[in-house]
Amino acid sequence: MSIVHVLRGCHVWMHGSRQLGPSAIVRVKPGTKLKLRVSCPMDFELVQVAGPRVAYGGTRFYAGTTRVLTFKRVGTYRFAARNLQTSEEVGLQTLGEDNALRLTIRVR
Repeated sequence: MSIVHVLRGCHVWMHGSRQLGPSAIVRVKPGTKLKLRVSCPMDFELVQVAGPRVAYGGTRFYAGTTRVLTFKRVGTYRFAARNLQTSEEVGLQTLGEDNALRLTIRVR
Protein backbone atom coordinates (compact mmCIF):
# COMPACT_ATOMS: atom_id res chain seq x y z
CA MET A 1 0.00 0.00 0.00
CA SER A 2 1.48 3.35 -1.02
CA ILE A 3 0.81 7.04 -1.03
CA VAL A 4 1.80 8.29 -4.49
CA HIS A 5 1.88 11.65 -6.24
CA VAL A 6 -0.61 12.32 -9.04
CA LEU A 7 -1.26 15.43 -11.09
CA ARG A 8 -4.92 15.91 -10.13
CA GLY A 9 -5.38 16.05 -6.35
CA CYS A 10 -1.66 15.69 -5.53
CA HIS A 11 -1.73 12.24 -3.91
CA VAL A 12 -3.74 9.01 -3.74
CA TRP A 13 -3.54 5.50 -2.31
CA MET A 14 -2.15 2.69 -4.49
CA HIS A 15 -2.19 -1.03 -3.86
CA GLY A 16 0.30 -2.78 -6.10
CA SER A 17 -0.25 -1.24 -9.52
CA ARG A 18 -3.91 -0.35 -8.85
CA GLN A 19 -4.76 3.27 -8.04
CA LEU A 20 -7.43 3.38 -5.31
CA GLY A 21 -8.01 7.13 -5.07
CA PRO A 22 -7.98 9.43 -2.03
CA SER A 23 -10.28 7.14 -0.01
CA ALA A 24 -9.61 3.42 0.04
CA ILE A 25 -11.14 0.36 1.69
CA VAL A 26 -9.01 -2.76 2.05
CA ARG A 27 -10.26 -6.11 3.36
CA VAL A 28 -7.81 -8.43 5.13
CA LYS A 29 -7.71 -11.39 7.50
CA PRO A 30 -6.65 -11.16 11.16
CA GLY A 31 -2.87 -11.19 11.51
CA THR A 32 -2.28 -9.48 8.16
CA LYS A 33 0.83 -7.32 7.94
CA LEU A 34 0.36 -4.37 5.60
CA LYS A 35 3.39 -2.46 4.33
CA LEU A 36 2.65 1.25 4.04
CA ARG A 37 5.08 3.26 1.90
CA VAL A 38 5.24 6.99 1.17
CA SER A 39 6.23 7.15 -2.50
CA CYS A 40 5.11 10.78 -2.82
CA PRO A 41 7.98 13.28 -2.25
CA MET A 42 6.06 14.88 0.65
CA ASP A 43 6.02 13.92 4.30
CA PHE A 44 2.70 12.86 5.83
CA GLU A 45 1.07 12.62 9.21
CA LEU A 46 -0.90 9.38 9.63
CA VAL A 47 -3.41 9.27 12.46
CA GLN A 48 -5.59 6.34 13.46
CA VAL A 49 -9.11 7.71 13.98
CA ALA A 50 -11.07 4.51 14.72
CA GLY A 51 -10.75 0.81 15.46
CA PRO A 52 -8.61 -1.39 17.69
CA ARG A 53 -5.25 0.21 18.42
CA VAL A 54 -2.43 -0.44 15.93
CA ALA A 55 1.21 0.22 16.87
CA TYR A 56 3.03 1.90 14.00
CA GLY A 57 5.58 4.20 15.62
CA GLY A 58 5.23 7.94 15.38
CA THR A 59 2.56 9.66 13.31
CA ARG A 60 5.02 11.32 10.93
CA PHE A 61 5.86 9.35 7.78
CA TYR A 62 8.79 10.66 5.77
CA ALA A 63 9.00 10.47 1.98
CA GLY A 64 10.52 7.18 0.83
CA THR A 65 9.98 5.35 4.12
CA THR A 66 8.01 2.17 4.77
CA ARG A 67 6.25 0.99 7.91
CA VAL A 68 4.53 -2.29 8.65
CA LEU A 69 1.10 -2.25 10.28
CA THR A 70 -0.20 -5.50 11.79
CA PHE A 71 -3.94 -6.00 12.13
CA LYS A 72 -4.27 -8.60 14.87
CA ARG A 73 -7.93 -8.24 15.78
CA VAL A 74 -11.20 -8.35 13.87
CA GLY A 75 -12.66 -4.88 13.36
CA THR A 76 -12.73 -1.79 11.21
CA TYR A 77 -9.64 0.39 11.39
CA ARG A 78 -9.70 3.94 10.02
CA PHE A 79 -6.74 6.20 9.29
CA ALA A 80 -6.40 9.77 8.02
CA ALA A 81 -3.25 11.07 6.33
CA ARG A 82 -2.43 14.68 5.59
CA ASN A 83 0.53 16.09 3.75
CA LEU A 84 2.85 18.25 5.84
CA GLN A 85 4.19 20.24 2.88
CA THR A 86 2.47 21.90 -0.04
CA SER A 87 3.08 20.88 -3.64
CA GLU A 88 4.92 24.15 -4.23
CA GLU A 89 7.27 23.55 -1.27
CA VAL A 90 8.55 20.30 -2.80
CA GLY A 91 8.50 21.51 -6.41
CA LEU A 92 5.52 19.48 -7.68
CA GLN A 93 2.91 20.52 -10.17
CA THR A 94 -0.71 19.65 -9.36
CA LEU A 95 -4.20 20.55 -10.50
CA GLY A 96 -6.96 21.36 -8.03
CA GLU A 97 -7.04 21.01 -4.27
CA ASP A 98 -4.89 18.43 -2.47
CA ASN A 99 -6.80 15.25 -1.62
CA ALA A 100 -7.61 14.40 1.99
CA LEU A 101 -6.44 10.81 2.31
CA ARG A 102 -8.58 8.28 4.19
CA LEU A 103 -7.82 4.59 4.61
CA THR A 104 -10.22 1.97 5.98
CA ILE A 105 -9.00 -1.53 6.81
CA ARG A 106 -11.70 -4.14 7.42
CA VAL A 107 -10.39 -7.20 9.25
CA ARG A 108 -12.68 -10.27 9.11
